[in-house]
Amino acid sequence: MKIAVLGAGTYGSYVINSLLEKYPDADITLFDVGDKNCKSESEIGYYSSLKNSLYKGLTDGRFFGFGGASVKWGGQLLTFTDNDFRHPDQFMRDVTALDGKYKDRMLAKFDIENKFPEKHISDGLFTKTGVWLSALHHDFFKWFKINKRKQVTIKANHRVVRL
Repeated sequence: MKIAVLGAGTYGSYVINSLLEKYPDADITLFDVGDKNCKSESEIGYYSSLKNSLYKGLTDGRFFGFGGASVKWGGQLLTFTDNDFRHPDQFMRDVTALDGKYKDRMLAKFDIENKFPEKHISDGLFTKTGVWLSALHHDFFKWFKINKRKQVTIKANHRVVRL
């Protein structure tokens, strides 16, 4: 089975690990726009349609390379719940259901539990519970040893512009 994964950030690294747990003989090619040195949007030459926005977090907070923004900033594991959407479409209802089903299994990969329920404060306002990953656990690329997996071929400095 041949699989392509786009991006070696938090989600891409998690996906590769999960795929290899289920399909240990999979042949995975990982394409990342960066390399082992994390770079910002401007350093990588990435054009963002948000460049003229007053809020710079969406552009200046993005980093590319193995591990993505989590290497630079750390990370928080959050999942979607029914509280997140007033009128979710079917896709988001499915995502919420999958998050609920697999949340504990995903957290267990990091020896973490999150049993704190979300609490309603007022109409439309609730506490969102998440888990901050420690300094030693926030880089999923390293945590899951993606670069050491013989089933993974890494294509660094490759920007996918069309599928």
